[in-house]
Parts: sequence; structure tokens; C-alpha cells
Amino acid sequence: MKKQNINLMEGFSAIEKRRSQKSDRVIVFMALFLSVFLIVGAFSFKLYLDNSNLKDKIKVTEAYVNDPILKARIAAIEVSQAKINDLNQIDQILDELNASFEVFPRINTLSLRVITSNMPTGTSLKSLAFDGQWFTIQLISPNYSGPSQFAVSLRDSEFFEEVIYQGYTSEVVNGVTRYVGKVVAILKVGD
Repeated sequence: MKKQNINLMEGFSAIEKRRSQKSDRVIVFMALFLSVFLIVGAFSFKLYLDNSNLKDKIKVTEAYVNDPILKARIAAIEVSQAKINDLNQIDQILDELNASFEVFPRINTLSLRVITSNMPTGTSLKSLAFDGQWFTIQLISPNYSGPSQFAVSLRDSEFFEEVIYQGYTSEVVNGVTRYVGKVVAILKVGD
């Protein structure tokens, strides 16, 4: 066999090329693995720090929420809120009562002024009683027609729902005859 130019260098270069390609792959994989490991490690460290920070915040929040002074304030606020609700209910009931009292007949200066302004000249009040809706009026007059004129004047004033004249009696005081008349006047409801 005849050897022609044997070039060992080409064979060696080819072998070395294959070896370097394999080692380049290993280095690339190692670099890639190392990069992924570093990134995951850094991310894990950040998550660990965040978790630690959140745990600290949770501890601070729990300490604040479980603070006995704060709980006492919350209890006081709840008691005050319950009292406010009770007062609101009472206020509502009182408003309803006030509204219902508005329609009840009541004695006031106007009703007394109407009574006194309709009295005939020379008459005076003997007694005045009010039972919630009815005025019972007794007046003294020097003449027998005074009480009936008073009843007619009250009726004509239209201030009262109804005016009832119940007659008169006569009495002698110090030698003078005077007439005591009785009138019942009913207040209008809602006025």
C-alpha cells in the first residue's frame, strides 16, 4: 500500500472541532443553567423579603386591631350608636305625638280672648273650666238676657265647633239680683 500524503492535521482538526462543539454546548448549557439558577434565586430572595415584610405588617396590624384601648373605643362607639338609634326612635315617636297633638283641641290665649271679647258689657266670669275639648263657662250678668247674648256671640264668632246655652239662675247678693248663666262651648278639632 502506498501511502500518499498523509495529512494527520486534518483528522486532528476534525476531532478537535467535534470536541469543541461538544464542549461549547456544555458551556452554553452550564451558562444557561447558571443564569436560570441566578434569576430564580434572585426572584426567590425578593419573594422571601416581600413575605417577611408582609408578615411584619400583619403583626403590626394585628397588634393595632387587638389593642385593648382600641377595642374599648369601638365598644364605646357601639354603645353610643345604640343610644343614638334609641334617641332617633324616641324622636320619631315624639314627632308623631306632636303631629297628633296638633289636631287635639287645646286652650290658649286666643280661645280665652275670644271668650272674654264676646262677653256683653257689665258681665263678668264666675268660673271657667276646660276638660280637654269643652269649655264650661259661668258668667254673672246684671240682666237675665246677658248669658243668652253671650252664647249667641260665641256661636257667631265661629271659633267653636258648637255652643250650648244651658240657661241661667238668679241670686241675690247684697240686695242686688244678678243672673248666673251657664254656657258650654266645644273647641274645633285641629284648630
